[in-house]
Amino acid sequence: MKAELAKRMIDACYEAQMILNTMPALPEGMTPQYMRMIEVIHDLAGKEDGLRVSEIAEAMGLSLPGVTRSLKGLEKLDAVERHTDREDGRAVRIVLSEQGGAWYTFYITRFYENICRVLQDVPEKEIVSMIETIHTVHQKMADHRDVLYEGQ
Repeated sequence: MKAELAKRMIDACYEAQMILNTMPALPEGMTPQYMRMIEVIHDLAGKEDGLRVSEIAEAMGLSLPGVTRSLKGLEKLDAVERHTDREDGRAVRIVLSEQGGAWYTFYITRFYENICRVLQDVPEKEIVSMIETIHTVHQKMADHRDVLYEGQ
């Protein structure tokens, strides 16, 4: 690859960041990480009595303390509720509150439906190719950070 193509690739990454900036503004106090956690809780919510913190941490690839901090923030926003585990009174189960469910519907379900409408004329194979390429480039660059910073 020539340097000019590498520059164009990085420029395209900046453009991809601008795509993320088209997402609707989140409510005050809400962060993208919180919204991702709402999505994970919703998607794993097959359990009637909620999820253990460890299940959320595992699904997100995050530490228990980090997830616990985020859940406290989501509680302050009334997005999640904590319940005592029926079988193990020391454990806590997490469920989305009514507010959390409403935010999921607006910021996840409706937004992705709108993306599908806007991009309906972009061939699916191009979207899949873009996803695969981004994953490959990200992994290569992450695996070779030492080379990227040579000479500094």
